[in-house]
Amino acid sequence: MLRRSERDDISHIELLKASLSASVQNAAGPIGLALQHVILGKRKSSSALAAFGVCVNISNLGTTVFQFLVDGSTSQVGSLVAKHLDETDEGKKKKLLGKHCKKSLVVSVLAGASAGALLLVSGNSLFSTLGETDRMDIGRGYYAWRCLSMPFKTSSNAAVGIIGGYGHVHVVSVMNSVVAFLQVLMVCVVLHASSSSKGKGEKEALDALGLAYFVVVMFHAVLGWAIVYFSRPKKIGLERTMRRRRIEMRRRREAAEEEEEEEEESKKYFVDALNMFGRSILLQLSFFVAMIVASRKLPVAGLAAHHLTAQLWLVCSYIVDGFATIGTIYGSRLYSIKSIKKLRSLTVRLLSYGVSLGFFFCAIFLAFGTAARKLFVGDELTNYYLGKTWMLVTFAQPVNAVVFVLDGLMYATKSFAFAREVMVAGVGVVFLPTVLSATLINDGNSNSGAKVIARVWTAKLALNVWRMLFLSGRVFFWILKEEDRSDEEEEEEEEDESEGETSGSGSDGENTEESLLESDMDDDAPLLSL
Repeated sequence: MLRRSERDDISHIELLKASLSASVQNAAGPIGLALQHVILGKRKSSSALAAFGVCVNISNLGTTVFQFLVDGSTSQVGSLVAKHLDETDEGKKKKLLGKHCKKSLVVSVLAGASAGALLLVSGNSLFSTLGETDRMDIGRGYYAWRCLSMPFKTSSNAAVGIIGGYGHVHVVSVMNSVVAFLQVLMVCVVLHASSSSKGKGEKEALDALGLAYFVVVMFHAVLGWAIVYFSRPKKIGLERTMRRRRIEMRRRREAAEEEEEEEEESKKYFVDALNMFGRSILLQLSFFVAMIVASRKLPVAGLAAHHLTAQLWLVCSYIVDGFATIGTIYGSRLYSIKSIKKLRSLTVRLLSYGVSLGFFFCAIFLAFGTAARKLFVGDELTNYYLGKTWMLVTFAQPVNAVVFVLDGLMYATKSFAFAREVMVAGVGVVFLPTVLSATLINDGNSNSGAKVIARVWTAKLALNVWRMLFLSGRVFFWILKEEDRSDEEEEEEEEDESEGETSGSGSDGENTEESLLESDMDDDAPLLSL
């Protein structure tokens, strides 16, 4: 009979399948948004595309800055599942996870409502920073609908993070893909219903797109929290590794006062949230500052090309980010029990997958760049500006891949303060000096505009190179150098198994442990009650 220790690791096939599903989960939304840009650019004018992109970027200040609601929840839930895997009190397990879910729901709704209200009220001031505000007027209604949808958007992000922490990556992939499809479908329907030619009726079309976006986002939030309520954590192939520390983890829980433990967890949640908020808002501000420079220094065609470049950058990033998601889900469980050897193996595998995918993107962009730009961009001047950023985005892919995979390890190990500090230093030392230097380029011709857009995206690449260097140091020279504490517990468990095999039926002890695990994880009842 095969020993269970042979099932104590995740195969390459399982890891790749989970990563592929996570890539779909993360990239479905950005791919849908990129298609919306392309369809709008084909059916309407460059002005409509520029206004649409500006509204998306400004409104994203109120949603993507709360990305910690996804990554933080995934890491926190993964850690709770690992620490309480052996918990026989099902009610206590539901209580622990239920408290976290309720806290995430309340925080996400309040954060989204506050951000939406702030952005809606300050809309005129934000638009005025972009220079020629009259060319953005057609998107005001669309912008208002996006602001109103923010409580639902941040709430759905929190639900996605919890479901990911449960290990239900495939469920989130399907859910996000359906929502992305609905958003693309709404663009096609609205633009088809608009019978006006280019330049006419564009404001009404964008207003209708805003209303449709609001409905789809509300549906996403309701669906996400319904899945949270009716689902429960699943096994992901690491259960024996986590069971190795059962005795020690139980001893720690019994020694600690429950109220003090809960208070500490609550405090840490908000400290981690604050660190991740700082990191997220700086990352989003880098896109926002880049858009301000592009808007002030480029014509409408150049600004449209800037938005298309951003979508290309984000689509590739979120596809690779699937490996980061798996790093967070699996890594949080391994790191919570200090199984450093397996965490090291997981890190090397995910980096090899991510970098390989980054070089694959490079090859695709180099081989099909000209044809792709002609296919997706109708305006020749927009195509010209897009060509000036194409090579930068192409050769940024391997760098971005390393950054995003290591980001997943930052979340898994709860190195939120370090991630924030790296972002603060990178934005101040590398990004801002580079992007602001684009404002010194003289206006007057398309050549100067080409230099501006190239400088803007050089700044984004430089920021990611900075992050790659410091995150690599953190992971490989700090986290993976920690002591692996699972060996002693493994020896204790193997001794217990040997005693069980010599005392009677031989398989009773093992069946007891397995049945306990099965009852914890495979019960059809909802795991928690919100």
